[in-house]
Amino acid sequence: MKIISAAIQNIDQEAAYFSEQVAHLASDMELPLELISTQPREVPYMPVVVGAGIPAPATEHMRTQYQRRDQAMRDMVRNIKDIYPHVGYDIDIGVLPEKVQVDEDEKNIFMWIVNRRSSPSFFSEVFGTQETLISHETTRPVLVVPSGTPYTTPGTVLTLLSADTVDDLHTDVIREIRDRLGFDTHYILHLNDQKLSIDMTRSELRGLLGDKYHDIKGTLSIVPDDNPIAFMEYITKEIEPDWIAVNRMARSLWERIYTKHSVNHMVLNHDIPVLVF
Repeated sequence: MKIISAAIQNIDQEAAYFSEQVAHLASDMELPLELISTQPREVPYMPVVVGAGIPAPATEHMRTQYQRRDQAMRDMVRNIKDIYPHVGYDIDIGVLPEKVQVDEDEKNIFMWIVNRRSSPSFFSEVFGTQETLISHETTRPVLVVPSGTPYTTPGTVLTLLSADTVDDLHTDVIREIRDRLGFDTHYILHLNDQKLSIDMTRSELRGLLGDKYHDIKGTLSIVPDDNPIAFMEYITKEIEPDWIAVNRMARSLWERIYTKHSVNHMVLNHDIPVLVF
């Protein structure tokens, strides 16, 4: 059975609120939910005083931290079960983003959800953050939710597609999520090739996208290569979507420095959930 995996970056602060929000989403999508806490960071040898001044190694401190997180996760599940009793739950603890790759091989994960703690900055956009690393480490869709954002079932999702990677559009992913949640979709097709025209007819567009064309259900805007992010930000203000979805666009370090055409920019600069697929 497909599952939703939610990675909680900070078990101490907003974990209870975030876990309730993702449980709401799992309920809407009628899928079981796995909550994952980040594993305590390993530290060099550091005496920890226990009992009557008896020093214990850092491994003892690690074990205590692990047990504390495991208990906190169990307490969260017990609380959200009262609100969403029909959702199946599981818990795990691991190192992110490495655990993303391991779980993708071992579990039937439908999508990942991660709470965004990082703030936008030049350095974060170029070199990445925990959230953007997770979105690039998996082939599954990743929903990045800004900290403290209340969950509501999305009514409209604004989706950016890049036409130079038609084979990698993964429009079937958006289609399945849309079918489960019932939202409307507004697509923005970014034409990276200067030979492609912003005035393309539907038949020309069908020829460009092939079978992918049939997955695009909803309104569609076509933008040239100039500045798709600026156009998307303009459209965002116009239609006020509940989520933004962006097709994974692999960018080199050089491109991330000199352009804003990157997933990192999208993930870190919006105050609504961003779905990377």
